[in-house]
Amino acid sequence: MIHIEPEDIFFTNDIVTNPGYGYFWWQAVLMHDGKRYLSRSAQGGGGQYIILIDELDLIVVTTGHDREMRPLRLTAEKILPAFME
Repeated sequence: MIHIEPEDIFFTNDIVTNPGYGYFWWQAVLMHDGKRYLSRSAQGGGGQYIILIDELDLIVVTTGHDREMRPLRLTAEKILPAFME
C-alpha cells in the first residue's frame, strides 16, 4: 500500500514510528507496552483523524482542533492501554 516513505514527518516520535503514505492513507507503528501495532489513518486538518488498528479490531475517530497533530500519540498513550484492560 505504501508509496511514499517520509523520513521526518510531523507526527512521529518515540512511540509513533515508521510512517508511510499511499492512496490517501497514512501508516505508522504505534508502540504500547513493548508491542508494536500497525495503524492506518486518514488525516484532515487540525486533528481530524480516523485511525484503524486491524490487529485489535479498533477504530478511533477524533474530530477536535489540535494544531500539534497529537491524535496518533494520544491513541498509543491513552487508548491502547484502556483497550487492553
